[in-house]
Amino acid sequence: MREPNLPAKRLRPKATRPDIAYECLEDRYTRLKTLHGGAMNEGVYLVERKKDKALLVQKRIHASPDLVREIELLHGLSHPNIVTYVDAFVLENVQPMQAALYTEYCDLGNLQDLIRTYRQQNAQDPHRPPSRIPESFIWHTFLSLAYALQYIHFGLLPGDDPTPNSAEDWPLILHQDIKNGNIFLASQGPYELPRVVLGDFGLAMRRGDLDWDDDTSMRGTACWQAPELPAHSARGDVYSLGLVILSLCHLQRDGPIANRVPRGCRDLREWVRSSRARRGIEQYGVGGYSDELARAVRWCLRWDKENRIFAYELVEELENAMAERTGEDETFPSWVFAGRWMRKCRCRQPLRE
Repeated sequence: MREPNLPAKRLRPKATRPDIAYECLEDRYTRLKTLHGGAMNEGVYLVERKKDKALLVQKRIHASPDLVREIELLHGLSHPNIVTYVDAFVLENVQPMQAALYTEYCDLGNLQDLIRTYRQQNAQDPHRPPSRIPESFIWHTFLSLAYALQYIHFGLLPGDDPTPNSAEDWPLILHQDIKNGNIFLASQGPYELPRVVLGDFGLAMRRGDLDWDDDTSMRGTACWQAPELPAHSARGDVYSLGLVILSLCHLQRDGPIANRVPRGCRDLREWVRSSRARRGIEQYGVGGYSDELARAVRWCLRWDKENRIFAYELVEELENAMAERTGEDETFPSWVFAGRWMRKCRCRQPLRE
């Protein structure tokens, strides 16, 4: 998994936040609701912190030392478009080992929820022109996630100039599971738009991890992966981002590859892993959105990894394209986030680490 001449920024100091505890912290929180279970965890819960009534997400980790990597990784990251670490504990001296990660709560759900809402609204009246996600939000999501990727890949923040330094300056991090269900929305975003947050780093790896050079094991969700799978790279994460933007344009909860399954396919699992599933995806189109958006998506979806754009290059291109956009931006209809239980349960106090 070798990256050619990656640009890097000098390693930034870690954000001030609680150290990982080696004693159980569950008595500090009240569990309110099960959000979902996961293949890589025991469960994800909405909890209330007793000292200030702040709402957080608790992720209970399976008894595996490898998966504690997610806790250690998030503890060292600080970025507005990456889910915020709040607290964690690891109990190594019990059998089986126990661990829990506490992160910020994103009260507007995830991109999969957003797409489901639009699809349900359109199904209610099929004779009306279908509603679609505002292009201004798609650009906002595109740039927000590009910011998140240039940070985890190269340690760059918005406004930084990429400078070629030694590979040791930043521990390149690959997310490896970028998809609609792992991209969250929080109400405290800029310009009246939700803040877009990349979460679930359960499959992420850092340069130097023992399994870093393993290009034979499948990681992540196949229908969101680049053509070179099972090999992973920084440019592979960018490819997955391109698929996410296409899914917003076409209201596809599971992405464009899952929606290209040929009639009569006998082995869906095998098909979504095949190169045929990705052939021509860069020419898929953006469903009536602007030519500028279509061009930006194609930068991410180039078949040959060596010709695919890096995240820091994508940020520059997106910032330039958005600066040249003209016309009045669309806004979300009132029904998009109306009535969401999670939004009604927003933090009653500001989140304090």
